[in-house]
Amino acid sequence: MVKNLKRMRKQLEREDRAAEAAEIDFFPVTFILPNEYHMFVEDFKRSNATWIAKPVGKAQGKGIFLFNDLKDVKEWKKAQEARGQQSKKEEEVEVY
Repeated sequence: MVKNLKRMRKQLEREDRAAEAAEIDFFPVTFILPNEYHMFVEDFKRSNATWIAKPVGKAQGKGIFLFNDLKDVKEWKKAQEARGQQSKKEEEVEVY
């Protein structure tokens, strides 16, 4: 859902419909990993907040965790790979 909202907001901005684009800005700062990892790291370093990671396509809170250190994300990814789960799956991270 976040991908579609971001895409819609960018499209409205390109069409010089800034007022409508501003109305879509109701969700927290969100990045889809691994695609937006570098942008995430830049924003992460600027903030001193708690972040939440949510696996894309899962339900009932499975795989969700809170973190405030980048090493937590790296450790989680290594543990996931050790369990034999694919590392190519996307993760959604948000700041609160």
